[in-house]
Amino acid sequence: MKTNRIAIAIIFSLSLLGMYSCVPEDSCKNCEAVTYDAGSSTVIDRQDAVEYCGNDLFVKENTAPVVVGSDSTVWECN
Repeated sequence: MKTNRIAIAIIFSLSLLGMYSCVPEDSCKNCEAVTYDAGSSTVIDRQDAVEYCGNDLFVKENTAPVVVGSDSTVWECN
């Protein structure tokens, strides 16, 4: 009887792990770092886009712009 409970607990744990290990495709976006001239809003530099999903995407979308001198770098996600 005790081995049945252990087996059920293991199967349940593995099934939960399987459900949460996959990230839905619609929660992924391609993000790129874009640097603007703060005075004119002209694009100075654009880095290659990288795909981010889940928590990593949330962090990129909610990161404040980095301002250095007259340049402002932001993450743009599509």
